[in-house]
Order: sequence, then C-alpha cells, then structure tokens
Amino acid sequence: MLGFILRPLTVRRDSYNNFKSAGTFTVNQVSHGIIKAAHHTSAKYDEGISEFKKSGLTESYLDDFDAPYVAESPIKIGCRYINEYEIKENGCLLIIGAIEHIYMPEDSITKDGWVYLDKTEAISAVGLDGYALPKIIERLAYARPDEHSKSILDGA
Repeated sequence: MLGFILRPLTVRRDSYNNFKSAGTFTVNQVSHGIIKAAHHTSAKYDEGISEFKKSGLTESYLDDFDAPYVAESPIKIGCRYINEYEIKENGCLLIIGAIEHIYMPEDSITKDGWVYLDKTEAISAVGLDGYALPKIIERLAYARPDEHSKSILDGA
C-alpha cells in the first residue's frame, strides 16, 4: 500500500476528484530533468484543462491501467484508491492506495530488491517550492543487540 497527504478540500482539487471518480491514480517520481515541468503542474488551471499539455509532460498509459503516468518519470506507481482518513487537526486527508504496478529502470534495483533512487536522479521536495537531489551515503544491515552496524551498501 501507499499513502500520501492531501491538503484540505477548501478549494477545488481536480486530482482528488479524478481519482475518487475513477478509483485509480498514479504516483510519478520527479527527476532532475523535469523539475520545472513537474512544478508547473501545481498551477490552478480551469477544470478540464490538461496539466500534461500545459506543463509539456507526456501522458502515458501502461498495461491497460486507467490512470495516466508521466512518461518522463523514471519511477511510476499505479494505485487503486482504497480509502481516506481526515486529519481533524488540520483538515488534510491521508489517502491510501493499493499498489498495482511499479515501473523503474532495472539498473536502479539491487540484487536484494533495494532501489538506488540517486541512479534515477530522483528529486525530493522541500516545502512547496524547493527541490533537492538525494544521495545515498550508507546502507546498514538490520540492527541486532550487541553487534556493530555492518554496511550492506553493495546490495549484499
């Protein structure tokens, strides 16, 4: 499953309305090369205006999944809407989706299934307008009492 926080429904939320009516949504990783286009998708267009066309990103449909993916995104996740929970303290919603599809470059996956996000130039968002490149510095084995931490950065 996958969860994300959606801001309060005090204004029109087209993406929310879309996945509520369709029952599906996608999560597309922003990479270094599409930061400005991805940021532009937060602009408030009139209902029915395609963010794909306005941002210059490419709409892509994979494996007969109903919701569109961003073709330029290196990591794409297709989800079926499951539920939502209101956070009463601030009116935000926790949206829960069941993951049905995951697409990512094969060379970013280690032999034990761990994903090197830095190989995809994945961006992390900092607030509403900041973007940063994460860089892996270490990966450690499961911690056990009275044992020193062991590096497994090579995917062992």
